[in-house]
Amino acid sequence: MRTPTLRATLLVLTALPALLTAQSVPIRVTPLSPLPLVPQLNAVRIDARHAIAVGEYGVIVRSDDGGATWNPAASGVSSPMRGVALTDSSATVVGDSGTIVRSRDGGLSWTVVPSGTREELRAVAFTHAASTHGVVVGASGTMLRSRDGGVTWQRIPVPTTATLRSIAFADSAVAVVVGDDGTILRSVDGGERWVSMAAPTNAALRGVCFLDAKRGIAVGGDDRRWRSSQVILRTADGGVTWSKISTPTKSRMYAVACATTLAIAVGEEGTLLRSTNAGTTWLRDTTVSAGWRSGVGISSSGVGVAVGYNGAGRIFRATDARTAWKPVRNSPKEIVGNVNTVARPDSRTLVLFAGMNIFRSTDEGRTFSKAKADSVGAIIHITFRDSLLGIATGIRGAVLRTTDGGRIWTKTTPVTKRHLWFSAFADSATVVAVGAMGGDGPALIRSTDAGRSWSLIRDARVGAMFSVAFRGPSFGLAVGGAGAILRTRDGGATWSPVGRGLTHTVLRAVSILDDRSAVIVGDGGIILRTSDGGTSWSRPASGSSNTLWAMSFADSAFGIAVGGGGRAVTTHDGGRTWQSVVLGTGVPLVSVEATASGIFAGGAAGTLLRFDRNVPSTTGAATTAQSTPAAPRKGASR
Repeated sequence: MRTPTLRATLLVLTALPALLTAQSVPIRVTPLSPLPLVPQLNAVRIDARHAIAVGEYGVIVRSDDGGATWNPAASGVSSPMRGVALTDSSATVVGDSGTIVRSRDGGLSWTVVPSGTREELRAVAFTHAASTHGVVVGASGTMLRSRDGGVTWQRIPVPTTATLRSIAFADSAVAVVVGDDGTILRSVDGGERWVSMAAPTNAALRGVCFLDAKRGIAVGGDDRRWRSSQVILRTADGGVTWSKISTPTKSRMYAVACATTLAIAVGEEGTLLRSTNAGTTWLRDTTVSAGWRSGVGISSSGVGVAVGYNGAGRIFRATDARTAWKPVRNSPKEIVGNVNTVARPDSRTLVLFAGMNIFRSTDEGRTFSKAKADSVGAIIHITFRDSLLGIATGIRGAVLRTTDGGRIWTKTTPVTKRHLWFSAFADSATVVAVGAMGGDGPALIRSTDAGRSWSLIRDARVGAMFSVAFRGPSFGLAVGGAGAILRTRDGGATWSPVGRGLTHTVLRAVSILDDRSAVIVGDGGIILRTSDGGTSWSRPASGSSNTLWAMSFADSAFGIAVGGGGRAVTTHDGGRTWQSVVLGTGVPLVSVEATASGIFAGGAAGTLLRFDRNVPSTTGAATTAQSTPAAPRKGASR
């Protein structure tokens, strides 16, 4: 499947909320926008009672109201999950590395089931809703069969080594499997023995379903040099013979679902095709667009659910699959696009940039309104000196300034074409911004009139610089590419390198904790710490090998760094030791702001999360975090 390239390939999201444990201090993660927050979703099934969608990083999300609302379920695995089946008594999910998990309570809890294989498993199906007879298919001609409802599985031979991608039962005896290179297999004894069928295509077949014992549909397609190819096949004799069907699009299709005479097929470029005459003719649904859809399901009552990816995992739903489909998401609906930066001018106010707009909330992220701002393009970072004065920096040297807590933003005269990555105040009047990529020249600029006007720091490093922090004008640090660490003792007027040769790793964020202590994070999970003002550095273990994109300290002891690989890292002793907090489903985040009253993090496709620490780990109910003494803002966000 084609995955859109996001800025710096940062962003994949997760199913939340979840209670995460860093050693003995639990952290609760609450999604504020959108819902559900998930990475790429690969498959979905819906019946009269439940809907279950599965995806990357072991993600499983479930619904008990026909797909209107969704909640995460802990799968207990981290492998990509690719297929799901529902019966009256259980749910079964399959994925990479031979992974099979099974639930007997509608998807609330899951148990790993031995599969006897390490092959990628692509799909699973049972003969009917009350059946204990099921079949799993996957890579290299892998096929498994169960006679006890999915408790145990045995491998059975098939006449192909092609990757098998989908399976459907026409009735309790007849089953059809489709796969790569136009592979079609058919069984007439419930999946015991299989015979190859002739196919009018050599393209990969990726989905199959049956409307009744005779009529079935298979969909698929392959990549081509310039664009993908598509194929839709139809059978009217239980899968013995197949014929090609013309459609209004050439986009490759990934999945198909059937119910009575209705069929829905989904694929690339936001494609959703609908047939109301058992697959004979197709129309494109224009109510969904962008991204791609990788899975679809239809309930017996006609409710449709489709899943896929568009910068994050997405779920679409139709109360009647014959009519309009709408994305499943909760407020605040205003927040779309990547949340590049999150800032808090006071304990109730949240200011962030998402898409191409600055948004402001006065109720801790429950609702947002769009700020009035001069147009300058994408904003990368926002920082506040106090509850009123703030600076926003962005692409091509853009600097915006607010004096009313983020309601109105006015642009200043640019002095560089570099993308300005981060800014920080040295004192009430002095602020420094650092740059990376973009134009030539120094990578640092400085204002001595609280951001009204700016000048280049002429002797500054010209390489990429990603973060800057101050502890008053007498101690400032800036970090960047190739392990660069610069120090200033005069409010950023002049800078000198420290820690030369310490590392060549890209350093992404810096926080200064007191007059002599500071912490730096960056690529490969690197963490550096100084307790002597930057003269010497230690290298605490982070417990992560993933890039740490952003870091913030709520006080001199507690800090959090976020990044890729489904992990955050936290410290409770000022950066001396760190604990890896496993988010469970892969949550690369690019901005974070920690204060005594809460921690907010931002990521792709409108992702806004709240982390609360010191909450009881024995309940799933929402709990208010215990506050800790506040400290001056330093090195917050990216």
